[in-house]
Amino acid sequence: MSAASLAVIMSISNCIDSTNKTKAKLFIAGSVSFCIFQIGVTGYAHFMLINNPITGSAVLLDNPDFLQTYENKLSLNDKELTERVTYSDAIASSIYMDSGTIINVININGVIAPYCPTPEDENSLTELTKARALLEHTTQSLKNASIVWVVLLLLSITIGVVLVRRKSAYNKSL
Repeated sequence: MSAASLAVIMSISNCIDSTNKTKAKLFIAGSVSFCIFQIGVTGYAHFMLINNPITGSAVLLDNPDFLQTYENKLSLNDKELTERVTYSDAIASSIYMDSGTIINVININGVIAPYCPTPEDENSLTELTKARALLEHTTQSLKNASIVWVVLLLLSITIGVVLVRRKSAYNKSL
């Protein structure tokens, strides 16, 4: 960042004294374009993270009818008990790993009871929580990086223009 800032400042401040004006203007355009490119990249990455949230099976809990329908399906005898046990355990495990919410399952005896998470479920929930925290931190960092690039570009242009004006005023006084 500081190198890009110095490139902008130096290119603007040395433009007046340059013998090759076209080359000096291209250097200014290149250094400013690099900063604008960085603003665009960090801004776009932030935009993509904000607008494409990661969802899992916990999205099922957003549907108010899901739990009632799920509970009704557990009591139906349309499938073998072992198949219903397998399905209910898989759904409950997935929901627990995504959100930490415990829902009912049907056990091998045909009794509906709250899901008992396995150590793997606990580990997955912990890892997913860490990953979500890291993703939130990354999103905020990208936003901050975009802001810093904008401020740095504006500050660099301002410093470069001030140096040019100061140099011009000094040369006129001689």
